[in-house]
Amino acid sequence: MFYLLVDRVWAGLDAAALATVAAGCLGLLVVAGLARDELGDQGERVAVVCWALAPVTVLYLATSADAMWAPVLAGAALAADRGLQRRSLGWTVAGGVLLWLASMLSFAAALVLPFLAVRALAVRAAAGWGWVLRWAAATTAVVLGLAGLLWAATGYDVVAAVAAVDDFWRHAPGTGQRVWWVWIFGDLVAFAAILGFPLAAALAVRLVTAVRERAWGSFEAATGAALLAAACWGHTRGEVERMWQFLVPFAVVVAARQLLRWRAGLPLVAGLLLGQALAVQLLFYTRW
Repeated sequence: MFYLLVDRVWAGLDAAALATVAAGCLGLLVVAGLARDELGDQGERVAVVCWALAPVTVLYLATSADAMWAPVLAGAALAADRGLQRRSLGWTVAGGVLLWLASMLSFAAALVLPFLAVRALAVRAAAGWGWVLRWAAATTAVVLGLAGLLWAATGYDVVAAVAAVDDFWRHAPGTGQRVWWVWIFGDLVAFAAILGFPLAAALAVRLVTAVRERAWGSFEAATGAALLAAACWGHTRGEVERMWQFLVPFAVVVAARQLLRWRAGLPLVAGLLLGQALAVQLLFYTRW
């Protein structure tokens, strides 16, 4: 439907390509928002540059239709998390709307839930269950309400659609041949490699630090929970450079926090990221 709407405005492959890039680049706003909340102004600048020059962005954001819904999924997590942390009804409703929209775009929308669950536990530990339960109820009501309105207006059956997609996926070519437990590790390794080595190293250090400090409600723990759930789910076995685009903003923000602690020079990090992106394309000359 996205490309059908684009075609009505401007037909042709060039228009579809430009629309994909434009939609994917909205992820920059999500990265900036997450980084500002977590790291402040300096961290926001570092995270934005790292996201823009990461190999996973340079190589695949402009060449994969999966990129068009990545900002919606990540934006849903950002809005819902702001509603939770700031106790804001407006952000809570916005998060519910975006979560509903994300659920209409990809099955991967479910992977936003582990991130939000960890963040909710942190708020519960600090302020009790009161606001957490109200936030969860309001978010759920918005999502289910919009799904119900769509069903009443058009007859679109969400449950039947999910069942049909699941049935297709189980019998899709290539799915059955990929061993589930191998890709638990394979997906994480592939994602770290294409994220960019400076960011991957910083991300790994921050995740280990969060575990060592038992910071179970931290942004790092929430990001780790989403990555682990994505790897264990089994629906994604490879091709994470495209399918996990929505997890890139979270990973970049976590990595940026560690880069700031290392006092790593931004020009050096940017050069390494862009150099890796060019090296991947020159060495492998991917069809993308």
